[in-house]
Amino acid sequence: MRLVASDYPPFEMARPDEGLSGFDYEVVTKSFEITGYRTHIRFMPWNRAIAEVESGKAAAVLSCAYRAQRQEFALYSDQISSSTDGVFYRKDHIAPEVTTITDLIGRSVAAVQGYATHSRLHDIGANPIGVPDDAAGLKMLEVGRFDYFFNGRQATDFRIRQLGMSGKFDFSATEDKPLFLCISKAYPEAERILADFNRGLSILKADGTYALIHAKYQ
Repeated sequence: MRLVASDYPPFEMARPDEGLSGFDYEVVTKSFEITGYRTHIRFMPWNRAIAEVESGKAAAVLSCAYRAQRQEFALYSDQISSSTDGVFYRKDHIAPEVTTITDLIGRSVAAVQGYATHSRLHDIGANPIGVPDDAAGLKMLEVGRFDYFFNGRQATDFRIRQLGMSGKFDFSATEDKPLFLCISKAYPEAERILADFNRGLSILKADGTYALIHAKYQ
């Protein structure tokens, strides 16, 4: 069964790092494996991955944040993980504290185009600058193209370490965001796939496998 994802370390990694493929990658593939499915995850840009699920070319996309409009073409699984949303800013940047997303209205803020973070900023009228990916956002933040980069902490912290930029930014959290597997309604037997996946996920959480997977990434 064909699944799609965008490179989003440490949730899922197009290039495994020291044998680690990402905690959501491992959880999803094992949940399907114990319920009798063989899966293949293909990596591609996020907007294309969403389009493939919408069209039914792929069975599901991971890791998927909740957006009401996605319910038109996707079924949401039980929660597979969470991402802490918030803003990264340069250590030398002096500005009022950001504790909620509405604090970003009228501020110089960027987010990755196609991510739920970008849409949410638009929804509140924050007028965000769009960047193509996490790495570009961090590099542009470093040189002062904007003051805040609104993104998930876990993924961005991982990318900061990869880029050798540790110690250059501070972070202020706004909220925890649950993540799911989004299953295509256009894919054959989508409801059965959803039920089987949720059953496998429940088994992983009950027998301790889920916790062991996450422990490898801490």
